[in-house]
Amino acid sequence: MELDDFKTAWQALERRLTEQNALNFTLLKERKVTQAKAQLRPLVIGQWVQLLAGLVMSLLFGSFWVDHLDKPHLLLCGLALHAYGILFIILSGRELYAIHQLDFAAPVVEIQKQLANLRTWRLRVAPIFAVTGAVIWIPLLLVIFAWLGADVWTNDPNVVYWFIASALVSLLLVFGIMGWLRHPSRRRLADALDEGTVGQSIQRAQRTLAELEQFARD
Repeated sequence: MELDDFKTAWQALERRLTEQNALNFTLLKERKVTQAKAQLRPLVIGQWVQLLAGLVMSLLFGSFWVDHLDKPHLLLCGLALHAYGILFIILSGRELYAIHQLDFAAPVVEIQKQLANLRTWRLRVAPIFAVTGAVIWIPLLLVIFAWLGADVWTNDPNVVYWFIASALVSLLLVFGIMGWLRHPSRRRLADALDEGTVGQSIQRAQRTLAELEQFARD
């Protein structure tokens, strides 16, 4: 075989190998992307549940404060819970929008960046729920008692004072734990808590895409 013929044959073989590798990667990407989408489904369902819960809360407590315009303390409780329901709607709506905007047709690196942004968003939102959760139970209890026919504030204000004191302690604990976790020596614990906050759906999708990226590198 002439040298030129050998070079031509070698180049043809290289082209076929390149085309085969490209085809293999395309098929693998389609499979992994489909898998990543499925792994995000529980997160989507959870956010829809949160959004519906926010709608129910908004309607329920919105009508409550409208019915208690003559009682300032119950009015404020209803408004606080109404606002909490709206917060649920806004945050879940924002997250559902971010998930919907994920472009799985983009290059793997770009999809990973989008998932990383979604992960960052969830980590930023978590303290909001921690702080509001430490105090929102007070108006919730007062509203529940009001529905049962008992106005706790009017009948025994000291009980409400105890509620407020407990909420302040809860807030101090929340902020104290946040500050405590910032110390470098507790980085592993903070990372573990972050993973729990992010949720399994995003973590699994990120691992799936990481496997795809590793295949592309190899």
